[in-house]
Amino acid sequence: MLNRILMGVVIALLIVAIVPPLATHVHQFEWELVTPATCLTDGFETGRCKCGAKREHVITSTGHWFDNWIVTTAATCQQDGEESRTCTKCGYTQTRTIVAKHNFENKSNCTVCGTEYFSQGIDFKTAVYGQYTIAVVTSIGQCTDIDVVIPAVWKNLPVVIIDEHAFDDANITSVTIPQTVQIIGDHAFQYSSITTVKFAPNSQLTKIGSYAFSACRQLVSIDIPQSVKTIGSAAFDYCISLQQITIPSGVSVINTHTFTYCEGLQTITIPAKVWMIADNAFSSCTGLKSVIFESGSQLKSIEQTAFHACWSLQQITLPKTLTHIGPMAFSVCEALTSVTFEDPTGWSATYYSETISLDLSNPTQNAAYLAGIDSYANYTWNKK
Repeated sequence: MLNRILMGVVIALLIVAIVPPLATHVHQFEWELVTPATCLTDGFETGRCKCGAKREHVITSTGHWFDNWIVTTAATCQQDGEESRTCTKCGYTQTRTIVAKHNFENKSNCTVCGTEYFSQGIDFKTAVYGQYTIAVVTSIGQCTDIDVVIPAVWKNLPVVIIDEHAFDDANITSVTIPQTVQIIGDHAFQYSSITTVKFAPNSQLTKIGSYAFSACRQLVSIDIPQSVKTIGSAAFDYCISLQQITIPSGVSVINTHTFTYCEGLQTITIPAKVWMIADNAFSSCTGLKSVIFESGSQLKSIEQTAFHACWSLQQITLPKTLTHIGPMAFSVCEALTSVTFEDPTGWSATYYSETISLDLSNPTQNAAYLAGIDSYANYTWNKK
């Protein structure tokens, strides 16, 4: 039995040694293009082997093969140009803008067209203003100047508005605003390190928005153009270094908190057209010593706390047109010793349901009433 088994094994080994192994089949595909690849779109092809096997293959797009850029329209100092390049495979043409750019050397006039220097990198947008398309300053952008000069024209459009928050918290020392600007938006320069504001001659500015220069703590002086008719609420509040400012003659209202905490301000002249000084307009102007009302003043109302805590104010003469003084309008004016009413007759003070007629012929007594030495400072004063 054992001999038979051994014989079988020997025979099997002999067979393995004599019979060659089956050959491995290698596919040989013939490929057929179904969809050719383009510069941007993948192609597709299929393959078939003689054994019947099939394969599919994606042909990857190659992308454009562009030649060099060629200027088609040259840029000028104020007008953008254009350049193009063409794919050598598919003929697609790509274009891009050549940004208009002045040639300012050493921050002097353009050597090409003579345009006066202005800061580069400021961001703008276009807007419809009335019937016209204008340019609006939107932000300081990539500008690195600390003495910023805003252009009068951008892309052949007049620069008319400095937008809200355009330069807020900006690290700039001065700004020059062109004649064309009519509006300085709300918060436009708030918290910036600006010390000086310059306006071009014949400025067309009509409005300074609310908080426009709020908390510009290094701002020392500003000569507001006479064209301005509106100064918004808190436009200069917390400008603690402000020492000199001229309110234009066309302003009719000094709004709430306009000059609050302008601690360096010592003298202010109120234009004749101003009919109301709103609440807190000059509150906490601790250095304010003199308030002058122009001849022909039309002032009717001084609202509550308008001059509150003006510690240095010693005397003031109030116009004959005045008919209303709000509560605490002059409270905590510790140095106030003389308040003269050009028309002291017909005044009364009201506190809740109590109304008291007042004799305001004595400037010293008036100061005592208004500054809070007695309770009349909390009253509302009205003239019949």
